[in-house]
Amino acid sequence: MVIEFENTLRKIIIDVLGTNSTNYGISNDRIEKWEEKKVIETKKNKGVSRESRTIYYSDFYDLKTIIIKKWDLFLPIFKDKKRFEIFFDEIESYRNTISHGRELLKSQLLLMEGIVLDFKNQKTMHHNKNEKKKITLLK
Repeated sequence: MVIEFENTLRKIIIDVLGTNSTNYGISNDRIEKWEEKKVIETKKNKGVSRESRTIYYSDFYDLKTIIIKKWDLFLPIFKDKKRFEIFFDEIESYRNTISHGRELLKSQLLLMEGIVLDFKNQKTMHHNKNEKKKITLLK
């Protein structure tokens, strides 16, 4: 579920900012680290890159940094900055629990699932609203 959360945020970032990492408002050092990870992953897979988009090699914390730095662009999706931060921090705490080999409580698993579904729903609603605008403009 944590991976699904991270990748949902990555998809939202791509929807809003595109795939060009220079649009993300983070340091070149961070982007270089992502590129290094991509090269290492490609070498591990004998020259095959499973994912070409650099954002998929970002660290968990980078995702929050990108969204907060460009909040005005993400506001139409997430609507409430404090709510976004609380949800992100909650998933972060669960991520740490899982990465240290501890299990989550059933209530924590359900809350995490709810947060992920909420973010996916917000992404879908934003996408659908933009599609309606495009269709209206074409008429």
